[in-house]
This record gives sequence, structure tokens and C-alpha cells, in this order.
Amino acid sequence: MNLFMNKKRWALALIFAMTLSACGTGQKITKKYFPDADFNTLVVKGDAAMDRADWDQAIAAYEDALAIKPANAEVKLKQANAYERDGKLAQAFNLYQVLLDGKTLSTEMTKTVKAKQEKLGFKKDPIVPEIVPEEKAPVTKTEPQPVVIEEEVIAPAKDVKDVPTLETPEPMVTKQVNIAQMEEEVQAFLNSWRDAWASKNLNRYYDHYVVTFSGDSKNAVAWRAQRKSKILVNKSIVVNLEDVVLTSIAHDQAEVTFNQLYQAGAYQDKGKKLLKLQKIDGRWQIVQESFKAQ
Repeated sequence: MNLFMNKKRWALALIFAMTLSACGTGQKITKKYFPDADFNTLVVKGDAAMDRADWDQAIAAYEDALAIKPANAEVKLKQANAYERDGKLAQAFNLYQVLLDGKTLSTEMTKTVKAKQEKLGFKKDPIVPEIVPEEKAPVTKTEPQPVVIEEEVIAPAKDVKDVPTLETPEPMVTKQVNIAQMEEEVQAFLNSWRDAWASKNLNRYYDHYVVTFSGDSKNAVAWRAQRKSKILVNKSIVVNLEDVVLTSIAHDQAEVTFNQLYQAGAYQDKGKKLLKLQKIDGRWQIVQESFKAQ
């Protein structure tokens, strides 16, 4: 009886050891005999998301698959289709262009991609690189004098019977605005806003807007969630600002326009942006933002 029990214990121990060994080596065996397992799993995940019309999930899965095999044209085409289904036509157009520029497609696939791209109706518009001006000898300039903007304060209306024949006019109230100083402040603000966006530092990015800013969303919470998903989905973001013009100046308000050049992965666009700023507690913040693509 004891001999039988000992044999039974040894058998159980052997089975347990074999199980542990299999768990420890399973991953190595998978990588050895199925080297594309991770890639194929992500592609299948993306295809499944496409079947259930979950475009964002499909785009993310294909993006992860391309991180493993960046040159895979079939997955790039799948991702472009996901962008197009999601209504992100500019991203789809740019990804189709990346496929065509790669010149690795078959003749049949090239025809398919060109037909899809032409259907979208966009034109390729490359980003113009930022030109850094050559350094010049410093020029001595006279400090500009503050521009005085006069605002007339109108006294409250009085009853006709109380108005004397000759009334002393109310004094004028003036507020001084130093345009040169304001231009410096606004340019520093724009640089900080652009850097926070490009580095995907969401807290710093949100801090450049008034807390109630909602853009085209129903409220500030929805706008922040929408911006978070748009910014974090990209692995890299490049933003350049050109031809900055400061207009509509007051002591605590400003309006600034500039040409914005934006690139995130294969997607790129450019256009005219308008920001309306308000100085609150000594800090400039965005109260209104609009963009018109060119």
C-alpha cells in the first residue's frame, strides 16, 4: 500500500513539473515557430474592430501592427480604409499617398489606391519647412513709446429737471497699452501653447485655455476628452506657426492670427488660425479658437 502511494505521489510531481516547464517555454516556442504571432494577432484584432464598425479601435490595432512591420502595405491600406470609414478623409488621403510614394505596391493595388485617393478629392500639399533667418548684428532701437488708447466714460443719464444750463464735462479715463510688451507676452504664450501640444503634455496644454472653454463640444469636459483622444493617438506631433499678427489690442484682451502647419504621423494640414485671448489674473488664456484649412 505504501509503495502504491509513493508511486502515485511521484506521478503527480512529474505531471506538475512538466506543466511548469511548458508554461516557462511556451512563449519561446511560439516565437521560434510562429515569429509573426504578435503581428498577426494585432491585424486580426483590427479586422474584428472593422467588422463591428469600431473605427478608432481598428486604427489603433493597425498602428500597433505597423510598429512591428512598418513597411507592410496591406496593413497600411487597411488603416487608410478605417480612417476613411471614420470620416477622417484627410488622414486617409495622406496614408494613401504614403503607400504610393513607397513604390512597393503591385500594379493592381496601385490602381486601387489611386482610385480611392482620387475619390476623396484632396490635393497633396506638403508642409513648407520653417526657414530660420540668418543672424545679424544687433540693431540699436529706441524703446517704443506706449500707445495710449482712450476710452470715454459716459456719465449716467440725469433727469431733465436736474440738468443745469452749463454742465462741466466728465473727465476722460485713459488706459495705457505697451504694444511692444504685449507682442512679447503673446509670442511667449504661443510658443508655450505650441510646445505643450507638440510634447503631448495635456495638463500644460489645457492650462492655456479658460476653464470653461468647450470649442465645438457640448461642454468643457467633452472638449478635453476629445482633445485627449486626438493628441495621444499620435506617436509624434509637429506644429509650426508662421506670419503671426497681433490685432484688436486692449489692455487685457488680444486677437492673434497666424498660419499653422501641423503634422502627426502620416497626416498633415495647414491653414489660418485665429485665437482670441483674455488676460486673467495676470495670465493670457484662450477664450475662442477657429481654424480655416488652406
